[in-house]
Amino acid sequence: MLKLLFTFLCVVGLTFYSHSQTIHLQVNTMKDSLLSSKRYTLDSFDAAETELKLKIDSLRSIGYPFLELNQKITDKKLLASIRLNQKIDTLYIEIKKEDLDYIPKTIKIDDLEISLPYRDVQIFQKTIIEKLKTQGLSFGKSFLTDLEFKNDHALNANLVIDKGQKRRIDKVNIKGYESLPKSYISYFTGLKIGSEFIESRIQRNTEKLDNIPFISVKKPTEVLFKKDSTELFLYLEKFNSNTFDGFLGFGNNESNDFELNGYLNMVLLNNLNFGERLGVIYKNDGDGQRTFEGNIELPFVFTSPISVGADLRIFRRDSAFSNSSQTVELKYYLNEKLNLKGTAEFTNSTSLESEDLNSISEIESYSSSFYGIGAEFLKLGPRRLFGVNTYVNVNLSLGNRKTKNNTDQYKLTLNGQHQININYRNRLYLNLNSQILISNDFRNNELFRFGGVNSIRGFAENSLLASRFAVLQTEYRYILDTNLYANTVIDVGNYENKLNNINENIMGYGAGIGLKSKAGVFNLIIANSVSNVQESNFSNTRIHINFTSFF
Repeated sequence: MLKLLFTFLCVVGLTFYSHSQTIHLQVNTMKDSLLSSKRYTLDSFDAAETELKLKIDSLRSIGYPFLELNQKITDKKLLASIRLNQKIDTLYIEIKKEDLDYIPKTIKIDDLEISLPYRDVQIFQKTIIEKLKTQGLSFGKSFLTDLEFKNDHALNANLVIDKGQKRRIDKVNIKGYESLPKSYISYFTGLKIGSEFIESRIQRNTEKLDNIPFISVKKPTEVLFKKDSTELFLYLEKFNSNTFDGFLGFGNNESNDFELNGYLNMVLLNNLNFGERLGVIYKNDGDGQRTFEGNIELPFVFTSPISVGADLRIFRRDSAFSNSSQTVELKYYLNEKLNLKGTAEFTNSTSLESEDLNSISEIESYSSSFYGIGAEFLKLGPRRLFGVNTYVNVNLSLGNRKTKNNTDQYKLTLNGQHQININYRNRLYLNLNSQILISNDFRNNELFRFGGVNSIRGFAENSLLASRFAVLQTEYRYILDTNLYANTVIDVGNYENKLNNINENIMGYGAGIGLKSKAGVFNLIIANSVSNVQESNFSNTRIHINFTSFF
């Protein structure tokens, strides 16, 4: 049996520089040894012993399980001698029948026995332990017993798997945001009292809370194992997600009545620590169009994964007509990103014109009701500067419109946006808005109205009327600094107005900048427009300004 001898010599050199001590570890080896002679400069005897242990562990892992170590420590020296003894190349391991499920599928099993290169044994045992952890057996162990020589370079051994006690979650503690409703934890992370404790799944599921706009995960979840219980500690922070943007003007209209002009969009989110959402939108474009919209959403009604929402929208077009719509929405959350929903929408439209003018403008009072189903997907990105990474909303509704006659109608809505991170400084932003109204005939006051900063830039707000439209906003964004980017604007679309027999391609183009500060996010876009009937002209240039503040 081949025996190799290594001598490790650690000599202490006491050289005082800023009252520090330098330790030199000298490794002397034989000419035919596995290790070359080396000299190490270390800070302490502990460091020297650690270095020696690493060498020993390395030798054992490559096939020297029977090496012998003798070491002697004096005030100024660490002396160690190692006999490697016989090198083992192969290990033959006998497996119990009940443990076969823990053996990796890539390893061939022959009559409850496997053979492994000795250097792969540690990886093999780690794989078994990871398998145990996925089953909630966090304290499971794997070890080899009854080692004996099969031949000069091979060993026989028995595999023993100690599964230990299966752990379950007994308590979930929230640190930092203690008032967070427990429903968010149980439904979005699956961390419920009594569920299996699987460490990798817990860390992965806790990160899902970052997809909730008003929650920030501060550090990984910690675990406290007690003799008969398992407790989790989640470190969360409340993230202020209230937003406000817009501009307002005050004045008198042609009738000398007080009038509020401008744009306001405010969202109040989770101020009552219930996860509730309250939104208010007001628009007055100064061209006879006014919009007011209020909406509310209450999540986890009766601690279920169902949320209830309601929306009121009032649109008035000068002295032509007024529309009032009420929508009720039920959402069922499948996870933190995806929900299925059912909607009911009721609209009353009142013509403000005389009957003679109604026939000319094709405006008629009506009422309609629609019932629909849909789905919604949301994945957040870096907060505030680029708040949403991916969003998809699809909704199909069936209904009817009541005038002098009843008309069956169908509505389809598809909205979505996505950011493609090309690299650290370059991103591509895509935003799709599309709606279709299918009907045998149409009224002017039921058509979709679009155009402007939230649909196709370069056009005036709500200046385009359509029974069907699709608009794709695109931006190439170049990150100039952590809080500053520049972007191009290329918006393309098509719309059809069956009431007036219009089918037109449209385009908006331009450039802009985005700036994040402590006060909020400022966006400036300069855009022009072109269509089948409108050539590009400098007089069509529009400036879109948006400032969103967070509080």
